Amino acid sequence: MKIRSSRPKFTQEERPQRPKTVLLTPEEEDELADYITELQKIVLRLTINDVMILANQVAEKHNKKLLFRNNAIMAERLWVLDLMRRHPKIILRIPDINSKPGGFNMAEIDYFYKHLSEVYDVKKIPPDRIYTTDYVKIFLGESTTYIINQIGNKDNKDGIIIRAKLCFSTDGHYMPPMMIFPQKHRPDLTNNDDAWRIFMPNGSLTNELFLQWLRRFIFLSGAKKEQQVLLLFDGQPMYTKSIEIVKITRNNGVNMISFPPFTQNKLQPTDDVFINELSKAYDKVVETWFQLNPGNKLTTDHVVKLFDKILSEETAAIAAIEAFKRCGIYPLNTNLFTENDFIPVVTKPQIYKEKTPPPTNTNQNLFSSSKYYFDLYYNPRPGCSFWPD
Repeated sequence: MKIRSSRPKFTQEERPQRPKTVLLTPEEEDELADYITELQKIVLRLTINDVMILANQVAEKHNKKLLFRNNAIMAERLWVLDLMRRHPKIILRIPDINSKPGGFNMAEIDYFYKHLSEVYDVKKIPPDRIYTTDYVKIFLGESTTYIINQIGNKDNKDGIIIRAKLCFSTDGHYMPPMMIFPQKHRPDLTNNDDAWRIFMPNGSLTNELFLQWLRRFIFLSGAKKEQQVLLLFDGQPMYTKSIEIVKITRNNGVNMISFPPFTQNKLQPTDDVFINELSKAYDKVVETWFQLNPGNKLTTDHVVKLFDKILSEETAAIAAIEAFKRCGIYPLNTNLFTENDFIPVVTKPQIYKEKTPPPTNTNQNLFSSSKYYFDLYYNPRPGCSFWPD
């Protein structure tokens, strides 16, 4: 006789249930739902993994252990679906296309311009308080330095790459850039200029650094609830998805909008044309420096001063103004792209779909608790993983 047939048979109502372990209290879940809703207005799209990261941040805020690991298992994803059942206002927008060629499509562009237009109409933000931020890479070799146009280039063994985080407004005003050096702190590099110097061995931006930069942006822009600003940025990196960003922007009148994935080459003002103009201006000041300092070697200190110099020139201001106009951000031009611009892209009829959990029925009562799935995953019984203890 088989083991399964020898066990007593239970109906759905009679089957024993494991006691529920509350991961977050109802108040903490409400707080998490508010963060998710507000952050989705910023980055325009959140995934299930992003929700689990935010849940970990809420748990850490309330001195709890991390709820989820880096790699999500089915039980953890089901917890997110249960959260969406309890909070219907949480809607995860998942595009049908996740590739770079298909990312630039009419649905993505229309959704971005619609959201941007709503912010313009409701917040009434003047043009001099509309900013964008992005990276520029500067290569420094033994005898040369130049701005790298392609974002994906890797570090060269014969030199270093300095990352400059630019931020400028629609009227051509540049904020002091944050310069990230791929090395340890060097006291000899004094801050005798407007640039903001950060020393990181890996040369990358972390969540803490981004929050530092955001606080400095608020200070320099004078943002507050009575004088709100708009900041356009790339929301794909993980450090941009944090509950701290929601709290900082909420309390200081900062409206942040992320560019849709894989559309930065068309919508981001720091596109190829802007980088080429900046690169030409940088090459000129470097050539002038070599003429005035024959035989001398360029250092990172010189690079910072030269880069800061080109940002203060009139050509950089004109390039910034034209960059916003070219992308249709300001003045707002929702008809900038036509159907011919989307011809190479083969898309499905509906790009954005609302991912909502399936309706609950009587056959799902046994599995209504994601904690039950969690226990079955880690503590299955031999020969019958779906039989409760």
